[in-house]
Amino acid sequence: MPKEVQFYLKKALTFFDLTAKTIPPVTFLVVLGMYFIYFYVEQLFLPAQLFPAGQLTDPGGAQGLTVEQPPLPLLLTGLAIILLINVISCVYLSAAIHDAKGEEYKPADCVYAVLRNFPRLFAVTLLKNFVIGAGLFLFVVPGIFLALVLLFSECAVLDQNQSALAGLRRSGVLTNGRKRSLLKVELFCNLIVFSFLVLVLSLFVTNNVAVFQYILLFLISLVTLVEKKLVAYLYVDAARETAKALSADPK
Repeated sequence: MPKEVQFYLKKALTFFDLTAKTIPPVTFLVVLGMYFIYFYVEQLFLPAQLFPAGQLTDPGGAQGLTVEQPPLPLLLTGLAIILLINVISCVYLSAAIHDAKGEEYKPADCVYAVLRNFPRLFAVTLLKNFVIGAGLFLFVVPGIFLALVLLFSECAVLDQNQSALAGLRRSGVLTNGRKRSLLKVELFCNLIVFSFLVLVLSLFVTNNVAVFQYILLFLISLVTLVEKKLVAYLYVDAARETAKALSADPK
């Protein structure tokens, strides 16, 4: 495993190790709670997922049943919860950026940074996921490329109080010329984390679907923080390298 990958993997897996000791557990519990809410909201979609809209006839030939498509407010609620999870986890991201920079800070500073930039973070998260989703729809590869280009969007908004569009542009600048190395680190780290998830889930195989889903949500919440810390350290290093390159440029 390359040396730089080992460094970033170690930092990501020690997601609980921040100067602000209260942020990892509190953020984890809030994110986990939001995932549980999302899970229960998703259960409202279940009938429409299992059966197509229209008239359904049971196997015994009884009277047909009409299954309606999920209402638009329900769809929007699910989307809003996912966006909120990303924004709330930015409290942890803010702390991880401070740690990566070696700066002194308080938990309140991270909370304030998210509250101050909440509309911007919400907008940049929405735009980022829309663009990446569109790219994934176009034969996957464009989506992976765009995910790398926009990797530092939330970091730029939090760290420099930039607008959503400026955050997207800033991420493009920081990832320029680094996409291959970023892809390598992301692939290695996510492959190891994914393998760990599969191992843990295999140890908790159960016929109780609800219990299995609860375990899965618990692990997903942990992975959310792992990914945030990984991105924070990648962002700080990319910002430092970009600043050095600009200062060394005679122009």
